[in-house]
Amino acid sequence: MYAERLTPQAEQRGVRLGEPVGGDDAYPEKLAALLADPVPVVSFVFGLPDRAAVAALRERGTEVWATVTRPDAAAAVVERGVDAVVVQGTEAGGHRGGIPDDDDYALLPLLRLAAARCARPLVAA
Repeated sequence: MYAERLTPQAEQRGVRLGEPVGGDDAYPEKLAALLADPVPVVSFVFGLPDRAAVAALRERGTEVWATVTRPDAAAAVVERGVDAVVVQGTEAGGHRGGIPDDDDYALLPLLRLAAARCARPLVAA
């Protein structure tokens, strides 16, 4: 969990971390709205979209894009049926999408590694 990774830094600075707050951000309702009233493109930024959601969106004529920050994630989203892969390097800063990890890939090397693993359009971010 991210809060656990921050604890040593917080203690070092004499700061007490609050309780993590999370949830699905009303994901099922948002997906239902997109399926009921399709849009041209839906982009997933945090985490990987599931195959069923990708298939349902594509059936309604919506292109599905997904953000990745690692080469293996590029292959994973292609396997899930996305139309384009948004490749986000470390230059994006602290609020990068994709799956949380400790790997830090700069954009250009990440683009090259992603291109070697997937045959979908790549969007540099």
